[in-house]
Amino acid sequence: MNHTFTGQHTKQTILQLLQQQGYEFIKDTITGKYSGEILLADYLQAALNRINGELPVKVYKEAIRQIISVQAETLPEANEHFHKFLTEGIIVEDVEREKVYKVKLIDYDNPQNNSFTIGNEWKIEDAYQTIQPDTILFINGLPLVLIEINRYIESAFLQLQYYQTAAPRLFSYNSILIVTDGQYAKVGTLTSDKHQFKKWRIAGNNPDYNPDYSSEMQGVFAGVLEKNTFLDLLKHFIVFSNQRNKHKILAAQHQFNAVNAAVKSTLNSYISGNTNAGVIWHTQGSGKTMTMVFYAGKVLATPSLDSPTILILTDRTVLEHQLRSTFCEFQELINQAPVWIENRNHLKSVLAGYSGELIISTIQKFISPKDVNDPMLSDRKNILVIVDEASRSQQGEMGLYVRKALPNALFIGFTQMPFEKRDKNIQALFGNYIDVYDIKQAIEDELVVPIRYESRLTDFTPENKKQKYTRLIEITEEDELSEVQQINEEWIRKEAFWGHPLRLKSVAEDIINHFEQRNEQVTNKAMIVCISRQVCIELFNQIIKIRPQWYNPEDEKGVIKIVMTGSSSDPYEWQEHIGNPYRTNILAKRFKDPQDELKLIIVRDMWLTGFDMPCLNTIYLDRPMEGTQLLQLLSRVNRVYGDKTNGLIVDYAGNKKQLYEALNSYFSIREKYKDERQENENIREIKNTIIQKKKEILNSQKETLKELTQLAKEVEKVDKEREKLNLSPEEMLFYSALNTENEEMNALGTDTLIQIVKESMKSIQELMTFDWVYKASVQAKMKIAIKRILLKHQYPLNEQAQAIEQIMEVAKRLDIPTNN
Repeated sequence: MNHTFTGQHTKQTILQLLQQQGYEFIKDTITGKYSGEILLADYLQAALNRINGELPVKVYKEAIRQIISVQAETLPEANEHFHKFLTEGIIVEDVEREKVYKVKLIDYDNPQNNSFTIGNEWKIEDAYQTIQPDTILFINGLPLVLIEINRYIESAFLQLQYYQTAAPRLFSYNSILIVTDGQYAKVGTLTSDKHQFKKWRIAGNNPDYNPDYSSEMQGVFAGVLEKNTFLDLLKHFIVFSNQRNKHKILAAQHQFNAVNAAVKSTLNSYISGNTNAGVIWHTQGSGKTMTMVFYAGKVLATPSLDSPTILILTDRTVLEHQLRSTFCEFQELINQAPVWIENRNHLKSVLAGYSGELIISTIQKFISPKDVNDPMLSDRKNILVIVDEASRSQQGEMGLYVRKALPNALFIGFTQMPFEKRDKNIQALFGNYIDVYDIKQAIEDELVVPIRYESRLTDFTPENKKQKYTRLIEITEEDELSEVQQINEEWIRKEAFWGHPLRLKSVAEDIINHFEQRNEQVTNKAMIVCISRQVCIELFNQIIKIRPQWYNPEDEKGVIKIVMTGSSSDPYEWQEHIGNPYRTNILAKRFKDPQDELKLIIVRDMWLTGFDMPCLNTIYLDRPMEGTQLLQLLSRVNRVYGDKTNGLIVDYAGNKKQLYEALNSYFSIREKYKDERQENENIREIKNTIIQKKKEILNSQKETLKELTQLAKEVEKVDKEREKLNLSPEEMLFYSALNTENEEMNALGTDTLIQIVKESMKSIQELMTFDWVYKASVQAKMKIAIKRILLKHQYPLNEQAQAIEQIMEVAKRLDIPTNN
């Protein structure tokens, strides 16, 4: 910590920030009439009257009685019970009048109809002890936010844990906890551990934003506690698990931003009749599935969307199970359990029923040979299809079949992977990026840990040193099982190399030494990734030869195991390692348990996607990989856990170049998103200009109408000229950059100018890299190339410097596809 801490100064800063947002400071909190109270009765009563109007007095009394007496077996359960009061209201039955009333505690539609008050150093008397938190924020007299200030954030967190034990009744009403040291601040809930308290930046999820950590505390108080934002969080972005060990989750800022942007885009698309709502790309480890839960909850709560049926599509059974598990665990937010689809006919019958349901299915259940000529499942408009990992399944025949099955449905894509070159049509299918949240942002927000890379190539070389082993194509375990794959000569050569006994012996020895040394430094769980199932088994045998004590045939025991698929036709010695769902589940539970002796897992494909294990520390990579495969691998070890500071990839297969290329494609999306944001901003500016022009028309109709008419004529003139010249819109911009009105330019002739434009664009494309706008060396080469073209076509010397600068400026503003 590099700032001077003063508790009183921090309280005053917080007080000023909140008062600027309309919070009222209660001055008589320590010795006045509110001393010792948890609820502010007069504020509460006034708010109930204001929000609900004239209800019978006994109805209000009963509502307040239920608030005061809220309790449950555990504190999180009591807190969940009260949270439902906040979001749904309190049901009060008047037996005498045979009427049922709903008493609302919060006015979500009109934030200014609620009271927002601040209490500093508030003494709370509970059955156990008296505590004095630094600051409590009351909304309508209810203590919903507790702020603790300390020189060290961890100490502030521990103080909150003590308060929960000393005065649990206060925490029955709490919605959000904030800890701060005067410079930094984090937000969490009463069940969050210290690593689950998250940052919140006032600048939002802007890719251009560079965090100014000196204002991080201000970011929390001006962000989370802004009245509209706070009420939105309260209603739509807090959820409780339905597990026995109940957990309360508050959305992270990137989830809050993405969901609100996605709901807005969804609504705009639905109203306009557009079937593409856009794409959300959030990096691995940032809580994509929970973002989908929050999104589904808010969509179902948006009346203008006509209570849509939500269909969540994935392309893998394991991911279908994981999605179902998560949505079942947090079904409170969507007010229903998800519908599990058995087959196409079942899906068709569900879609023909009531709207407002949430369905989870694999894309494969859409396809039936019987229905090829009649693929229609439903022509309803109020169906929202959420496609998980959009790039994997939506470009081929499967994606086309889904669109034919649901021709009027609205589609939105979620992905953790950047779209590769082969995915260029994805945005045509789904629309523009709605929100992008990449690894760099996630690391800055401490949602994931950095990844370290370590290359440890073995000394083993095959006997035939001239044999070239080309990179492994993507072959799944299912493919590997096929007879065609078994007789593939290239595959056999590759497996012979990677599985050579001398090579595997060297790898096994190195893994053991490295693992044991790392285990002395950190509590280590590790995964070994091999090229084939056979190599998995042979490497396993090499390891247990060296460390026989690690082996145990029973699934419930042993330090090392293999997780792989297979069948009864596989060799007998493989059967011990082939996993049915029951065995796989046992091993998954053991491996995820930090205290279990199972420390090493060997896989080929299993658990490389969708397997969330925060305590996994190291991956030993002994197979060639590239692209999204590598990025998915990184996400297995980048989860935050305990005191884990980084994840480690130990590479025995020389994947450094492929990893660099994958990360380059990853970060290029951020630049593309920035360009799209700029383009959208330009469109907004144009729309605003048009609106302003319309206002001017109302004030001075004739004159302004003439201007608009002239402007329209000029635009029409440019369009006609472009069509006449047979130029694309981009080429027309380059053409306009040349001073075509100059007499010397006219002397060159139109054909020459067009040739200059086309050759300049081609040269720029050839020299482009994804980050060329930041590299002076690349720009210098472009300028030289353009100058040569101008000289070649005898472009006037006195006009060349200006032409080069204008061409470069146009290139920077356009999203020209690169040839590199």
